[in-house]
Amino acid sequence: MRGSHCGPQDNDASVLVMMIFLMSVFSAARGYIVETYAVIASRSPRDGKVYIDDIVIFSCRRTNEIQPAVAYWKKDGVVLILNTRVHFHTNYSKSIVVIEAARKEDSGMYACVTAQMSNGTQLASYEKRLRVRDRPCVFWQVGNVSAALQHKNITIRCNSVSITTLSLAVFKDGFRVRGRRGRRRITHNPTGLDLKILNVRSSDAGRYTCWGSDGVETFNSSTWLTVNRPPTITNITITPTSVENRQWALLCETEGKPKPTVKWKSKKLPTILQYENPLLLDGDHDEDINYTCIVKNAAGRDSRTVTLFTSKTKHYMVSN
Repeated sequence: MRGSHCGPQDNDASVLVMMIFLMSVFSAARGYIVETYAVIASRSPRDGKVYIDDIVIFSCRRTNEIQPAVAYWKKDGVVLILNTRVHFHTNYSKSIVVIEAARKEDSGMYACVTAQMSNGTQLASYEKRLRVRDRPCVFWQVGNVSAALQHKNITIRCNSVSITTLSLAVFKDGFRVRGRRGRRRITHNPTGLDLKILNVRSSDAGRYTCWGSDGVETFNSSTWLTVNRPPTITNITITPTSVENRQWALLCETEGKPKPTVKWKSKKLPTILQYENPLLLDGDHDEDINYTCIVKNAAGRDSRTVTLFTSKTKHYMVSN
């Protein structure tokens, strides 16, 4: 089985070739050489259809011969030539062709031709058509990461690309998401599956995997869902930071995901200090001054204004 991919795969054709070669030698030793012709690939197709990047092995065995013969291969009527992806392996009872990392141009009619060694007269020809298809894949429309807003609804789509019908399913953190009821619902669409989550909660965050199978191989793609919470101001505090109350720290405490940014506004506050939190203030202002805390993140914003009076002898703060 394979994982999620739409690209090349690593295959080891040498192991398969060696196994088939040894099988042919042992079969010959037992005197059991059956005239067969088969296409074998890493996905074991029976219809001559393989996917791009599959290993393809053509095997042509011959029965006991009355006269010496030689076997060679043709593709679409032309003698097949050895190259970096196409290899030949032959003994007295079998001829094998291995195509590593199949491509679209490898599609065609392959023929194993036997001929007399003495004069080249053709004795027999066995044909099989090979069709190399695009490999199926599944993918989340949102990409690798998706974000949802707490208490809202979200729908994310898993698309499949395949010329064959795939069985599809969705998993969260390794557990299958089932049914059309509850907060997490699976529905079919023309290209795949829709996952709808109602009244999103923090527990809905995690890894969602779209899984597909053509009955032989599996394909999957994962996306991480994060749940964002709008920012809220939980408290604003003021505390002295030096002796004799010469300096005060104004702190805006917040909650939210992702972590909110904090900005202060006040008529007496220099611009350079707007993003300081806590905000350090001198304690020599014998008057009421309004300070507004503004917090923001990707999910929203919140603000709160307080009236502050500070002096060397006393201080007070009133929330508006």
